[in-house]
Amino acid sequence: MTAPKKRSDLAPKEKARPVVLSSLYGLVAPETVIEPYDHTLTLSGWGIVSFGRQELAKLLPKLAGQHRVVMFAGQRYREFLIEPLQRRGLRVEVPMQHLTRGKQLAWLSEHR
Repeated sequence: MTAPKKRSDLAPKEKARPVVLSSLYGLVAPETVIEPYDHTLTLSGWGIVSFGRQELAKLLPKLAGQHRVVMFAGQRYREFLIEPLQRRGLRVEVPMQHLTRGKQLAWLSEHR
């Protein structure tokens, strides 16, 4: 099972849309199956800001009519998305925000 599949299964069954960000693929639709990979976002400075803006531009059209976003993404991936989403009136939830990446993956494996 891919990480995006695991995460989308854990999102509440309400009208929240799970957001899956991949360091390799960027925004990935929850139903998309991708192969496992070992890649970390290594951008810094304006590179990470650009990544955030690029992914936000892809995300916003998919959120039309939504009021809430549930994010399963690391801090570096979501840091430039949360505030712009909140400014647009969306409630952003990050259920595992205080867990390290390794602990997030372990938690997901335990809760499949």
